[in-house]
Order: sequence, then C-alpha cells, then structure tokens
Amino acid sequence: MNKLLALLFAALCLVVSISAQDCRHARILGATYGTSDVTSKVAHSYNTGTKTISASNETLGADATFNGLRTLTVVYERCSNVATVVAIEGSSIVLP
Repeated sequence: MNKLLALLFAALCLVVSISAQDCRHARILGATYGTSDVTSKVAHSYNTGTKTISASNETLGADATFNGLRTLTVVYERCSNVATVVAIEGSSIVLP
C-alpha cells in the first residue's frame, strides 16, 4: 500500500511539474501578417527570447497585400488556454 501511495504521489508531482512548465511560456500556434503566414518567424523570435514582436515589413518581411493596412495576428496557447492578439502595422504585440 505504501509503495502504491508513493507511486501515485510521484506521478502527481510529475503532472504538477509538467503543468507548471507549460505555464511559463506560450506555444505559438499560428501567426499572419496581412496575407502572409509568419508563424515560423514569430515562433523563432519568441523561442529565442523576443517577447515583443513588431508589426512591420522590417520584422516580418514584405507582404503581398498592397494599398491596405496590414495586421499581425498571433494565436498562442499558454496554460491550456488559447488566446489571440492583434496589432496593426506600425505597432507591436507583447507575448507572455
């Protein structure tokens, strides 16, 4: 019985530890800038420590959308919650 309790306690500690790690950083699920998919650029920037992403051609590359205001939209998951943040061209978003 004591071995079973110890095993259950160890498994619970592991689950709590994994859950705590998931809440420290977000996971980028998708990102667009205008009509361009910039998920890999945003994820790479975030995963290398950049929390502030500028909605600009300089940061995200040229976009095929001309004569219109571009927006940066990022969908991320943190602590099992999915959130979306949007920034218009010329502004920035701050990821958790």
